[in-house]
Amino acid sequence: MQLGRTCPLHDTASVVVAIDLRRRNLQGRIPDDLGLLTALTFLSLAENALTGPIPSSLGQLTVLQELQLYRNSLNGTIPDDLGLLTGLTYLGLDINALDGTIPSSLGQLTALGSLGLSINLLNGTIPGSLGLLTGVTYWALDINA
Repeated sequence: MQLGRTCPLHDTASVVVAIDLRRRNLQGRIPDDLGLLTALTFLSLAENALTGPIPSSLGQLTVLQELQLYRNSLNGTIPDDLGLLTGLTYLGLDINALDGTIPSSLGQLTALGSLGLSINLLNGTIPGSLGLLTGVTYWALDINA
């Protein structure tokens, strides 16, 4: 099964608020079009075989509360645009091949309670802005480059 394009919404009565596609053997890239589903509060594509970068268009999901992309083969950098998801309470990007530095924009996620970035290829220092995340009770930043 491959992750395909989403169908456009034709009326306001049909609004997608949650997508849970964990463990569905999905392959390929995360479509940029997911950023059009601006009513999403929950998105899980975890534990699949997804590749490529995390689309910056996910930063348009401003009411998103949980983003689960762990246990894939995603690569590239963490988009700065994820810092726009200020209602996010869970961000799980563990166990991928993400590289570069942790963006300081993640310090804007003040509703965050859980942050998982472990087992990637991230390098550099932890941004001081993450010190603003006083509500985080679960930190996973270990096992990186």
